[in-house]
Amino acid sequence: MNTIVDFFSRIIEDIKERAKNPFNEMNTTPFAGAFAFFFIVCHWQLFFSILEFDSWETREVKIGVIKNYFENKKWWSDVVWPPIQYSFISILTFYAFNNLSLIVTILFTKWLKPLILFVFDRNKLVTRRDMEAMEKVNRAVRNNNQRLQNTLEATEKLVEEHEQAKLAALNDLEKHNIADKEFKVLYSWYGTDESNAEVTQIVKTQIANSGSISVNPIAFGLKEADIEAKKLFILYSFDKKIESITAKQEEIVEFRNNKLTVTETHASKGLQAKLQDKGDILKGYWRNEWSRDNRHGKEDLFIINLDYHFLDGSRIFKIEELKFSQDNVIELLKVGVGADDKRRLRNVLKIENSNLLIGKEWDEGPGGDRVPYDIRYTRFSQ
Repeated sequence: MNTIVDFFSRIIEDIKERAKNPFNEMNTTPFAGAFAFFFIVCHWQLFFSILEFDSWETREVKIGVIKNYFENKKWWSDVVWPPIQYSFISILTFYAFNNLSLIVTILFTKWLKPLILFVFDRNKLVTRRDMEAMEKVNRAVRNNNQRLQNTLEATEKLVEEHEQAKLAALNDLEKHNIADKEFKVLYSWYGTDESNAEVTQIVKTQIANSGSISVNPIAFGLKEADIEAKKLFILYSFDKKIESITAKQEEIVEFRNNKLTVTETHASKGLQAKLQDKGDILKGYWRNEWSRDNRHGKEDLFIINLDYHFLDGSRIFKIEELKFSQDNVIELLKVGVGADDKRRLRNVLKIENSNLLIGKEWDEGPGGDRVPYDIRYTRFSQ
């Protein structure tokens, strides 16, 4: 008896679970749960009788009750069809109200809410034109950030490679303990301290063949650069001693008296004078007006000997990596002076005239966001 009751109880519990939410996606089909629910509703007397049998009733009595229930009913029209009919009606009703609520939600969100905001609080509305303009600016900033990030990663990789090459050269010297007195070029680069290219093999070949090398981009198979203070660094050994030498652009490096020497040329003097003349344009008193997004401000400063002083005495920058292109564009790096000042502010400025410089500035230092500011330098008299 208990076994039969437990069996039917498990069936009814399963039907209850489906009946709680017959349209749940976990059900194979919403019809199954709905049909089970309405089958119980339509034949509740049968299920009530099965669950409420007295303990003294025999099996024959129970079978008789079930048989009597179905005996006077038509199988299709009285037993099966009513649950099917009610199931389809309930499913159609559910989906009808579900889609009706969706229509109401969309109508309010897309039409009524913007209309209400337009009438009572227009400040919370953004026009499509403004949204497109903002997205365009955001896209440009993201692209610029990505380009700057790629440049930074390439520079860091180049510096790491050069450091590893120099370390390998020094380790090679220590490992082999050079015993001969032959002259050797161990390592060499051409460029600036921040951006350079290894030219060890070219320097070795030039000095071995002619005993000297001219410091210019053509000698190293590079394109002729804009007016810029590049240099050649050479690490070499002779008679168990390690020496280094640095030569400026257009100077000549020669091997004399068992060591390398630097000879200044007319071209190198002219280049240094030209760099000095170009650098003079930065001297004097300036007002820097900056802006980004909705922020803006201004700073008064003076520049002398490539030192960048604020007139209120708050900060000092050192100007490095000064470059001038043929189309009157200045590129420089403002490096913070002091142990706590880690800023490295890159400036790219167009020389409009001797009293006006216009361009961009961004922070390349640790923690800098690298998002450019619009800047405008105007010269004034103190």
